[in-house]
Amino acid sequence: MVSLGGAERAETPAGAMMTGSETFSRWRFSTPQQVISGAGALAALPGLLAELGAERAFVLSTRSLRPHLGPVEQALGGAHRGTFTEIGQHTPAPDVEQATARAEGADLLVSFGGGSVIDAAKAVAYEIGRPPQVAVPTTLSSGEFTPFAGVTDPETRKKGGVYAPNILPHAVIHDASLTRHTPEALWLSTGMRAMDHALETLWARSPHPYADTLAAEALRLLWTELPASRDPENIRAREACLLASWFSVSGIMNVGTRLSHPIGHQVGSFWHVPHGVTSCIALPTVMRHLAPATQGAQRRIAEIFGVPTPVAAADALEQFIAALDVPTRLRETGAVRAELPLVAEAVREELAGSGAEPGEALEGLLEQMW
Repeated sequence: MVSLGGAERAETPAGAMMTGSETFSRWRFSTPQQVISGAGALAALPGLLAELGAERAFVLSTRSLRPHLGPVEQALGGAHRGTFTEIGQHTPAPDVEQATARAEGADLLVSFGGGSVIDAAKAVAYEIGRPPQVAVPTTLSSGEFTPFAGVTDPETRKKGGVYAPNILPHAVIHDASLTRHTPEALWLSTGMRAMDHALETLWARSPHPYADTLAAEALRLLWTELPASRDPENIRAREACLLASWFSVSGIMNVGTRLSHPIGHQVGSFWHVPHGVTSCIALPTVMRHLAPATQGAQRRIAEIFGVPTPVAAADALEQFIAALDVPTRLRETGAVRAELPLVAEAVREELAGSGAEPGEALEGLLEQMW
């Protein structure tokens, strides 16, 4: 483990088992059975419906996407049995409960939206017998590639959730043409969330060369293509970013998250800050904090950013985020400064649950982000 204090210690490869003098590395693959990519890829949905033998498809989305659901519902044809568009940010538990009641009896779930919607579909699937899912993401949050569903308890304002291999979506449709209506700030901030996945993978406590390779390519693509993808008509750049979001998250369940993700989980659920925005706020501070313990990874990151040192890489990342015109400080989000100790404790609990050493630096790091 590496403590928040920054001292580097010996680390064991992902999934490793120590037996005498040998180390065996075990890799668990978690990927949808199909990923269909390209402008117009939604046209594959009827074929998926037939392939799965689905006759009762239920759609989950948000109010803001209600005007854009027509193509999805039409593609389902007579198999469309209902739509629920009340999924809120950070997937509140009451919204999941309502969606579960409405979706009972469905033999296919289709999620259309960002990470909160996709997580809701996975949580609903968990409750109603694990029917197959088709995820149609409109952001870069990457939740469509994990068997985890984050759900927020509105009373405690803490995020928990469920994990099960069979709640991973069966298929993902990456259709960049469907992202034209995604608000710019949401698209760009979730792009930073994908970058957060890649960075957490590269500086993980339990690194792995397979994950590192995908994360490095994700980082390279986002560094070059995310600014260009601000133009919703730049479908080429948006397709590259969707591909990067897939690469970015491919190793997380094996190497685990380190620090910026746990901070983002709890900041997000406490103050209703979108996870993409939490990444924009947390990453430069976390990158500087972890630098003493992650020099090798940060040298690789600096090379991708085209700068000479890890110090310069953190500065470059800060400038990159600032140029996206997204929030970069907690005080810009409605966060309550007096509650920083509560959030620090929630992060500490999450870190302890993952086997990491919480350390004593969390309140100071949150203050730096203020």
